[in-house]
Amino acid sequence: MTIVHVGSTTHTSTYVATNLLRSIKQLISAAGLNPAKFAGGWSIYEDGVAHWIAQRSLVELVLEVYDLSDSRDDRRGRFDFTLNYSYAGDGGLWINPDTVAFTVKKNGSLPSACDYRLVAITNARATDPPGGYWTSTTLRSTSGYQRHSVGTAVAGGTTSASMAYYRKIG
Repeated sequence: MTIVHVGSTTHTSTYVATNLLRSIKQLISAAGLNPAKFAGGWSIYEDGVAHWIAQRSLVELVLEVYDLSDSRDDRRGRFDFTLNYSYAGDGGLWINPDTVAFTVKKNGSLPSACDYRLVAITNARATDPPGGYWTSTTLRSTSGYQRHSVGTAVAGGTTSASMAYYRKIG
């Protein structure tokens, strides 16, 4: 008798990481931002995100949108993808591009001159990804903004990522 064990955790981590990043790329493009910067860092993002998901140490991916030409308040938007490692789905692998499309529709487009950055929030168990390249940073304040939850954007096995966006109050 031969027993074969398939590395489904690795497959699931890679699937969720890749499709989470695809959702962010879709969000960047649909919101009117330049996707070239994001595409240029794809391998760095994918290595880090997959590494942290496999460790179950990625808490959230945050896409901050800002306009550095505004010295008073450069914030323009924020999108959060919050990870859940005890998702009670059917164990399937899926992505919901409608969640991203709905979010852009509700939030509205952003000025194309805006810049953005992807920030990974990890827990204390996280180790550096093999490729490195990630540095510590501080998120911009969300004061004066209201958070709106949208729903689950990506799921694989027991791991899912729900999405939220921030819109300026008033």
